[in-house]
Amino acid sequence: NVLVLEVDYGFEFRTHPELRIAEKVITRKGARRFAQACRKRGVKVIPQFQSLGHQSWAKDTWPLLTKYPDLDSTPGAFPQNEGIYCREWDPMNPRVYEIVFALIDEIVDAFAADTVHVGMDEVFLIGHEASPSTKGKDPAEVYAKAVNDMYAHIVKKRAFGFSISAPSDGTGVQW
Repeated sequence: NVLVLEVDYGFEFRTHPELRIAEKVITRKGARRFAQACRKRGVKVIPQFQSLGHQSWAKDTWPLLTKYPDLDSTPGAFPQNEGIYCREWDPMNPRVYEIVFALIDEIVDAFAADTVHVGMDEVFLIGHEASPSTKGKDPAEVYAKAVNDMYAHIVKKRAFGFSISAPSDGTGVQW
């Protein structure tokens, strides 16, 4: 009775239209209709926006880091994502959150959701020598900071439910 729908950059963003991943994206109207149809049938929709990690796949890097390369945790490293599982945004850069929070808010509002899933698993580059902002830092502390930053906005400020995928075994954590 719960559907986690991975939306990511496939949405009709108004605050950052430059971050739409395709021409055909989920519209606000479409999201609302879909969510209403699900609720009518007893299914809760939880939109998902992959956060921190999962900012690329294979040779493709997602729009946040292509449009704003200064937000990449390892800027200039790993051309065509060679040698890494996936790119990550810089969790120490407050500008990341200014943009991402606006995107998440739009998605949650469009789906009239009370919970958002933010991924945050499969993060491998925190503390990497190619990461100027996290090199030499304790990865656990940096990761905890990223989780707390997301929590502060999503739960404390917006009063949405919040779930993440645990980084090691894929089990989820919810607040």
